[in-house]
Amino acid sequence: MRPLGLSEFVGQEHLLGPGKLLNQMIAAHTLHSMVLWGPPGSGKTTLAHLLAHESGANFIWFSAVICGIAELRDAAEAAREADPAGQSRVGRYQTVIRMIDAMSTDLMTHMAAELERLGIRSVDDVRRAGRALASFSPPMALKVEELKQIMRERLYRQSRVSRMTEKAGRVLVRLFETYMAEPRQMPEHILARAERDGEPIPRVVADYIAGMTDRFALDEYRKLFDPDERV
Repeated sequence: MRPLGLSEFVGQEHLLGPGKLLNQMIAAHTLHSMVLWGPPGSGKTTLAHLLAHESGANFIWFSAVICGIAELRDAAEAAREADPAGQSRVGRYQTVIRMIDAMSTDLMTHMAAELERLGIRSVDDVRRAGRALASFSPPMALKVEELKQIMRERLYRQSRVSRMTEKAGRVLVRLFETYMAEPRQMPEHILARAERDGEPIPRVVADYIAGMTDRFALDEYRKLFDPDERV
């Protein structure tokens, strides 16, 4: 039995209590993108239902495990028809966690079956097999390939992603060239690897940049090239 209203929902007081985030969103009848994470039976679907109901939004259930691309497109089209302006739409996509779970389960199950079929019992057996033994089952492999195609078309080759990728490349190239021209602009403990351990400067510079987070690399770039940025 599911609660019929948020007043009957137990738990998540840090989100649903007076003045808390979800409570404010419901009061404003404005929902934003969110991911509800938790084990099965913890109330994710129930909470999504109640959020949609309390805020006057449409609720569309979608499971990435049992539904495919066609169902996703149908759900998106139904949402657009129900609310052309897109002001009050809630789609619950059980995507990332469920997809990873389904894929990893399929991989392990299929690999175990292959190992049993081929009589693999040792590392030497694996070497003698002469081919990759870890693979998805044929049905899952088709789904994974379809997902890859969508990711290539809609994400990796998307114009904004391409622009950001090119921009990031230019930042890294300039950092590398600057550190190579004057290695002492790197921290002393990094430079010590070259002086103490005899590592080539190009390797030290490359390793230093490779260990940067995106934010740190951008901060370093600004410190090096923005005259108004504090060093």
